[in-house]
Amino acid sequence: MAQNDQSPDHHVAYGAAVDSFVSATSGLAVVGRYVWNLQMKLIMAAGAMRYFRAQPRLFVALGLLLLAFALPIGIVFVVSALCAGALNPKGDDGFIVPLKPLKRDMERSEPHQAPAPEPTKAAAGQLDMAKASASIHLAGFLRAAGTDLSDTELAATALGALDGTVQALGMELSSLDMHSAGAAFVVEQLQQLDRLQELDPDRIADLTVNAMSSTALAPARERASLFAFKAEQITGFGQV
Repeated sequence: MAQNDQSPDHHVAYGAAVDSFVSATSGLAVVGRYVWNLQMKLIMAAGAMRYFRAQPRLFVALGLLLLAFALPIGIVFVVSALCAGALNPKGDDGFIVPLKPLKRDMERSEPHQAPAPEPTKAAAGQLDMAKASASIHLAGFLRAAGTDLSDTELAATALGALDGTVQALGMELSSLDMHSAGAAFVVEQLQQLDRLQELDPDRIADLTVNAMSSTALAPARERASLFAFKAEQITGFGQV
């Protein structure tokens, strides 16, 4: 069915699905930030926080070491870092983040930048539009491909579709923002396609890490990205 031929009920159902996803992923993000804060407290208790304040890149090194030598713990660390990174943790606060991104918390942490929340809201709104548009492009790509994909392959094509849409819209996102948005988008698409019945953090982390880093899945990501890029240029669904 062509996009223009879809009934109003389809769009209502899609909106309801997105609302349900937002509620689910918000809960997952809160858990991730809670885990992150516990890890930061452990680092402080070990007396090593001063090194991380001086060189925040040590978090990247720590994540890579954990992934290499303690994979389950490494995956938990990376996922919790993605959840916390959206709230811009500060070294002065021991990299502790609030569990929910309340406006008053942002104002309290950066009182000299009071106008900043408005551009942040605008950027978040644009990213939401990009994700909604990428969802449409992904559905088109899957229909055109006509093959049954595994969950990992589907996650990789979802990341590709989001990447192509973001590029077509000319959005400038940091790697951390793109990773956070990509992980959330993967969960959304898996849920919409009934591939994810429960929010299992271990399974979600495994799927997301493989979808982002597997060289074997690179062709799938690239094909979906190119498809979404061209589709977005033609349709402009993600324009605010």
